[in-house]
Amino acid sequence: MTEKSSNNIAGKIISSLFGIFFLGMSIQFALSIIGEVRQEYQTRFWTETPCRIIQSEVAKEQNRSKPYCAAITYRYDYQGETYDSDQLELKPEYSGDYQKAQALIDRYPVDSVAVCYVNPVDPAQAILQHGSLNAIWALLFVTPFVLIGGALVLLPWWSKTGQAGKQKSVAPQSLTHQVRRGGSGCLIWFFGLFLLSGLGILYGMFVVPWLNYRDSLNWTACPCVIESSQVISHYDGDGTTYSIDILYRYTFNGIEHKSNRYDFFSGTTSGRRKYQAMVNRYPAGSEGRCYVDPDDPSQAVLEREWLRDKIFLLIPMVFVIAGLAGIYFVLRSRGSRNKSRMKTGTGSYGTADQNLWQDYQNIGTITLNSYQSRLKDLVLRLVFALFWNGIVSIFVVHVVGGHMKGRPEWFLTLFLIPFVLIGLFLLFWLFHGFLAVFNTAIQLSLYPAPIRLGAQAELRWEITHVSYRLKRLIIRLEGREEVTVQEGSGKRRRAQINRSKFYDEILFEQACDAAPIGSGQAVLAIPADLMHTFKCGNNRIVWELHVEGLVDKWPDIHDKYLITILPISE
Repeated sequence: MTEKSSNNIAGKIISSLFGIFFLGMSIQFALSIIGEVRQEYQTRFWTETPCRIIQSEVAKEQNRSKPYCAAITYRYDYQGETYDSDQLELKPEYSGDYQKAQALIDRYPVDSVAVCYVNPVDPAQAILQHGSLNAIWALLFVTPFVLIGGALVLLPWWSKTGQAGKQKSVAPQSLTHQVRRGGSGCLIWFFGLFLLSGLGILYGMFVVPWLNYRDSLNWTACPCVIESSQVISHYDGDGTTYSIDILYRYTFNGIEHKSNRYDFFSGTTSGRRKYQAMVNRYPAGSEGRCYVDPDDPSQAVLEREWLRDKIFLLIPMVFVIAGLAGIYFVLRSRGSRNKSRMKTGTGSYGTADQNLWQDYQNIGTITLNSYQSRLKDLVLRLVFALFWNGIVSIFVVHVVGGHMKGRPEWFLTLFLIPFVLIGLFLLFWLFHGFLAVFNTAIQLSLYPAPIRLGAQAELRWEITHVSYRLKRLIIRLEGREEVTVQEGSGKRRRAQINRSKFYDEILFEQACDAAPIGSGQAVLAIPADLMHTFKCGNNRIVWELHVEGLVDKWPDIHDKYLITILPISE
């Protein structure tokens, strides 16, 4: 077995292992959503039965981040038997907002008649209202991850290469174009989901509270009395966190109301001291001032100041920026390919390529720009690291919570270890890319440009900053042929780029230990018997300048610069 085939097999195995993990977790999420929706949907077929409310009040359960619920007990008759039930919905509905629970109490007052839904299989089970089926929309988010996991498992093994009669190599341009366009379309879909998820989280965490805060600036100040004030400790599987609960009553237009809304941004946090200070400001039995919505007096807030420490709610902007950046780079890459196809056309030298080369006449000196942008590379690393660690962290929190509760899941724990290690490596890889952005910058210029086969040009370079860290500099010229082929046949056909280097020459190499290199020049000579820059269909001849630098205690330099080589003038 050759070294290349061994690397291919290792890559396929790694991709498949990641795909199995990705696919398994995605299917587990999808099945849990389907099961939840299925149970809720079945209640739509339960028997409607009249009932009478015999108890209705707001109940509070300690040590919950959402402590309030509507405690409603109702009585109903079914097939000659009398039953009592306190089940409002199929799943218990708790809220951190006292007013939401109070709204249900107002809807079902004591001694009122309502309709409940009785399970015909178990008449002792009934609900007062149907729950939401909105969880089904979560499948739209999970489905792409299931497809990505399946693709990572199957696609590496899709083509049966190396078997006689099983492999077919063809290179029709239209099919290659469809494969590339389909690939970029999937990336746009992927980054679009990233963008939409970030926008959705940002809307719920920041935009809605901000809009409520802005509206509250016009609310009416009203005296209130603090009924209870405490910091609630609750365990959520990832350690102890804290929330604030200050219940106060107020009278507006002669009607008494209660609310526990402190501000529009409060949530849970791992720091108790800050919430304890808030509670100390509003001890039970004290009088204070709240702000009431005159259009809906049941809505009130105790504090309506904008706090700068809430700026962390903008964290979802990271996902929004990552999604926008990913879409931008995909579209930019697609635009560059389209522009390149428009310039080169589909013919050979003498037709569209002749027009391209005429565009390069009389340019003179040109400054070369690396087509491998360090900032672009950093953004891609950021997106991938966030995506991987974001998914893995969900399961890590679940596993850690199980261990802390004394119910460890050892199989999942051991299974997650390699994925956690990969996540840590990705964080190091991201940090490495961040340092590379501030690496030594090298500017190249070429005169005359472009160069023809058999001609010479002067290559100049200048190190613009941080040159003292550079320990060795190598500049070399590489020419290679790239052929896009289709492997396999029928539905198993896939595109692959085969690269073959036909020229490699070191133009400059020097150690920088003795004296720093600030600038320099070298002669770039192109042999006349080689192939010029060329692109036709799925065949390309590419010429590149490679700048490689060994940097002390910093990421090394690996920059590439495309250059154009013209044919011999007639």
